Amino acid sequence: MPTPTVSEAAGWPASSPRLTRETAILCCILAVTAVVYLRSLGNGFVLDDFVMLSKNPDLSNWSFLWKGFTRSEYWFSDAGWVRAYYFRNYRPILIIWYWVNYHLFGLNPAPWHASIVAMHLVAVWLVFKISRRLAGGSTPALLAASLFALTPIHVAAVVWIACCGIVLGTALTLAAF
Repeated sequence: MPTPTVSEAAGWPASSPRLTRETAILCCILAVTAVVYLRSLGNGFVLDDFVMLSKNPDLSNWSFLWKGFTRSEYWFSDAGWVRAYYFRNYRPILIIWYWVNYHLFGLNPAPWHASIVAMHLVAVWLVFKISRRLAGGSTPALLAASLFALTPIHVAAVVWIACCGIVLGTALTLAAF
């Protein structure tokens, strides 16, 4: 009788396929999504990105984090139109995201866009995992992930830095689920 391998002794199958059909299709969905959204790397900052990021004198300070937890979203802005429309927004996780990205990438918009595309890819993966558990199969989960990944309604949230709070909120909500 042959001696069992370490993996067999641990109860694992002797050889398992490294790349299943499900994993290959999910990787293709993620790759297509990345190709579609990575076109945004050439974009700069637009609209209120300037108010939130490039014209924000406090973004480089540690106190920005504390103030982000105790004040509204645009507390640092002197733009009157911004305060009139957004004074009630309390989004500390978005403020943390801005602060971390600033300290990692400075004011180079390309890595900011890449980071939010990466977060969208995480959300797509989470949609797949949750859908597979709920549906009990990979086909509906792959369909759900592909529809979620490439639905045009997500474009603004993924490619516009000031709107990335929607992607962050979605990914964190899915992760909590």
